[in-house]
Amino acid sequence: MTAGAAPRAWLAWDWSAALRGLTYAIPAAVVLPVDVRTGAVVAVGTAIDFAFHFDRVGWAAAAALMVMRPAPSTLRLRAIGRPVSVCVGALVAIGLVELAVPAGVLAAVVAAAVVAATATATSRWYVTPAFTTFLVFLLLLGADPADAAGRFGERLGETLLGVAVAVVVGLSATRISDRSGLRERS
Repeated sequence: MTAGAAPRAWLAWDWSAALRGLTYAIPAAVVLPVDVRTGAVVAVGTAIDFAFHFDRVGWAAAAALMVMRPAPSTLRLRAIGRPVSVCVGALVAIGLVELAVPAGVLAAVVAAAVVAATATATSRWYVTPAFTTFLVFLLLLGADPADAAGRFGERLGETLLGVAVAVVVGLSATRISDRSGLRERS
């Protein structure tokens, strides 16, 4: 593969295949590298969290772990879906906290979010993080609503960091597998 082919491959990615639902077979020779890749993204994410003294050690590592998948197409789809879902969930929670909605309304919205998170857990669309982030933000901002901007920046930044780690490690390992003749089958 030439140096210029990688960006074109990313931009020309076939969305219809990702949306159809993928089935892939992983050759036995690739199982250990998948485990090693997964461990590497968690280790790198955690090391970065500790090195930069983030308040929520583990958010970047968790984001990397949630995004990391052996199939490059699934990895790409999750790399887009997770930051978008986290952003939406956080903004909705911040909006509700800023509006100071009555406790009864907030309780109904929380119940609806729990039901929606449960209902979408097996969906092809990666929307569950919107609901979980919404719930986490309500808990974080309950004590100090003025901290919304800082928490939003922290959560989104660490999510993007974890996603970047997963994409770099996952797609690099895929290129190595492609060179050795082991490829994803759809």
